[in-house]
Amino acid sequence: MSKMLWDLLWRTIQGAPAVTSSNWFAYFLSGFIFILNSAWHLTDISAPWRDRWRQVKESKRTDFIRGAVLLSIFWAVLFIVSFINVLNQDRTSLDGAKREIADLTSKNKDLKRDNDNLKQYEPKPEPEDSLRKKAIHLADDIDDFIIKREAKHPPYGPTDDPATVRNIQQFDKETNNLCVLKFKDRTVGIVQRLRSNGLDTEYLDAPAAAPERCLNKLETRLIRHLAHYLDANGNLVKF
Repeated sequence: MSKMLWDLLWRTIQGAPAVTSSNWFAYFLSGFIFILNSAWHLTDISAPWRDRWRQVKESKRTDFIRGAVLLSIFWAVLFIVSFINVLNQDRTSLDGAKREIADLTSKNKDLKRDNDNLKQYEPKPEPEDSLRKKAIHLADDIDDFIIKREAKHPPYGPTDDPATVRNIQQFDKETNNLCVLKFKDRTVGIVQRLRSNGLDTEYLDAPAAAPERCLNKLETRLIRHLAHYLDANGNLVKF
């Protein structure tokens, strides 16, 4: 509290010269004129210093006191006017701050209301069992399976070597059988759902396709392509 009071008094003192549309010289000019005028009128310039001082003390004491009182009154009025001016400035600043706070509060409420309204449009997380994700995962799993099998593929040799041809054919047949066994049910089910959602599955649901053999890279690429036409809920999206 005392710190605030001292700050208020200091700003009052600083602002007092502005009341007279002047500067700090306003404080000292009046005092300088008073002292100079008293010394000029109360002393004889030709008298010794001690005599002049005695004249000031004895002969013109009343005038000196009167001038000091008037000067004090002038400074007091100047201080009071400056004090009132500082209070008005503080009140104006406080009113402006209150208006700004009220405006910010109102804007925050509007933003909160708009944010609440926008939440209904926020996209919901896509379920892990969505048709789109199932289709993409199926294509990825088939491709990964084929890549792993290719890494174990017997070395290719001369095509006229019966043993090499037999080993390759046996391995390829085994790869196809394992792939059909592993992915047949998923492939048939997902292709049927893609078709029921209005997508052209082309040759994926042909009699000799998914149920009979493993899908190749072109066919898994087609499944991924079709999946991009579905939204998170499995509905067809028209571009």
